[in-house]
Amino acid sequence: MISRRTAAPPTGPALERARPHAADRRQAPRGRRPAAGRVLWHLAAIGVTALFLLPLLWMVVASLQPAGMPPARTLTAFPYGVAWANYA
Repeated sequence: MISRRTAAPPTGPALERARPHAADRRQAPRGRRPAAGRVLWHLAAIGVTALFLLPLLWMVVASLQPAGMPPARTLTAFPYGVAWANYA
């Protein structure tokens, strides 16, 4: 960020004129809806997270399938037969 200050900070009476009192400051009202850019950022973050986690989930589900079953082409939440022996 570029600083706009070129001189030394004010002191004494000039300092009091430079800094408004807390009661004089106006604050922007905070709305309940977030800005559109913030919503888009969150959606993009969720998409990237899913992009990285879905292959990991697929790998775990595929590793729990019994040895005789063909590899799944689609992701199923629970395989038909869970083979915990694959991790033994």
